[in-house]
Amino acid sequence: MPGPVDRPIVCPILIGRAAHLESLKHLIDEARSGQGQTVLIAGEAGIGKSRLAAETKIRAAERAILVLKGHCFEPDCSLPYAPWVDLLRSFHAVRSA
Repeated sequence: MPGPVDRPIVCPILIGRAAHLESLKHLIDEARSGQGQTVLIAGEAGIGKSRLAAETKIRAAERAILVLKGHCFEPDCSLPYAPWVDLLRSFHAVRSA
């Protein structure tokens, strides 16, 4: 039976990212031990940044780490801290719930 057409198809296997995931897992473990980290995932469009971030979020959640996410939109280019404002709003929403 086919799945819903509105659901994206995502390969369950992340290919070619073992070293990146291992580095991020190490940073997650350091954060869990009290040494906070900031990670920038950057690169060309379509290379898998969002997927890598999603996989990292899953691994952090498995370790009971709160994950917050801020979005950056093209109209926000005049507001350099817009992603941080979005992130803090999501944190406020989590705490209020």
